[in-house]
Amino acid sequence: MCPSKSLGRLVGGVVCLCPSKSLGRLVGGVVCLCPSKSLGRLVGGVVCLCPSKSLGRLVGGVVCLCPSKSLGRLVGGVVCLCPSKSLGRLVGGVVCLCPSKSLGRLVGGVVCLCPSKSLGRLVGGVVCLCPSKSLGRLVGGVVCLCPSKSLGRLVGGCVCLCPSKSLGRLVGGVVCLCPSMSLGRLVGGVVCLCPSKSLGRLVGGCVCLCPSKSLGRLVGGVVCLCPSKSLGRLVGGVVCLCPSMSLGRLVGGVVCLCPSKSLGRLVGGCVCLCPSKSLGRLVGGVVCLCPSMSLGRLVGGCVCLCPSKSLGRLVGGVVCLCPSKSLGRLVGGVVCLCPSKSLGRLVGGVVCLCPSKSLGRLVGGVVCLCPSKSLGRLVGGVVCLCPSKSLGRLVGGVVCLCPSKSLGRLVGGVVCLCPS
Repeated sequence: MCPSKSLGRLVGGVVCLCPSKSLGRLVGGVVCLCPSKSLGRLVGGVVCLCPSKSLGRLVGGVVCLCPSKSLGRLVGGVVCLCPSKSLGRLVGGVVCLCPSKSLGRLVGGVVCLCPSKSLGRLVGGVVCLCPSKSLGRLVGGVVCLCPSKSLGRLVGGCVCLCPSKSLGRLVGGVVCLCPSMSLGRLVGGVVCLCPSKSLGRLVGGCVCLCPSKSLGRLVGGVVCLCPSKSLGRLVGGVVCLCPSMSLGRLVGGVVCLCPSKSLGRLVGGCVCLCPSKSLGRLVGGVVCLCPSMSLGRLVGGCVCLCPSKSLGRLVGGVVCLCPSKSLGRLVGGVVCLCPSKSLGRLVGGVVCLCPSKSLGRLVGGVVCLCPSKSLGRLVGGVVCLCPSKSLGRLVGGVVCLCPSKSLGRLVGGVVCLCPS
């Protein structure tokens, strides 16, 4: 033992040790130090403490350790630090805390971790951060949150995730984003929403999806778009609508479909078009209408059909045409009329027939002709008349017959001849 005044100090380059039971403790108001090489380490199962004022701090480049039970906690108002290499990590199952003011922040390039139970939560008003590489990811089943102000935003190119249950929802008025690569897609059965202002729009070339139940509908006055490749098609039994202003029109070469129940009808004053390949045909028992201005006309080489009940009739002042191959013939028991100006005349080498009841009579001041091969003969018990000016005369080598009751008599100043 050394003199009491030198107890636990250096005398002639030699440390005056205390009795082994007092090693690293106070004896007569003096801390019994260990040899310098053992300062802050374990000697014989006992931690060699530094003087009380240096407890948990650096002395000569060596961290003055606290007893293992107090590691990373407060002792006498001082935080017991770990060795610098272990700062903010686990040592013997205990998290080596930084000074309280730096809790959950960076100190010398090292993140000061909180206890594992508080990982990614608030401790004393400070968010307990994860290591920088795990920022915004899962660590031990816990989401490593960013500082509260950056919740659900990008920090250094990394998305600050919210807890999994809040993924894609609002937390404290902030939308909890998914990782950037999953923006607008499904992650674990949850749709990764974009910020509320971009809902249903493009953000960085990626469509911000709405929840699946709202796909193709209005949410907060915004149409929930589908992925661009599915625009105007069916996705999971739901029609992917285009923005309301483009409903039933072409957007980027794709026809914006309406819901199936409105196919070929008016929705908000706009005709719900069918896919271009089905234009003017039947799709699921519904006639795919053309835009109202083209009703009964040709659009891109395809005849815009009217509903089957109006086939060959007038709809809104427009004649509902049949397909060109059936022009002037019967289609499903209905005569395919030509435009009214061509009634009973030739159109593209085809005779525009009148309804069978008017065959060989006047309709709207026009004589309903028979097919050229039957001119002046009987067709279905009806005489195919020639134009009135040629009655009883030869037309193209064929005698224009009169009705049987007028045979050999005068009709309109003309003698009705018999067949040659």
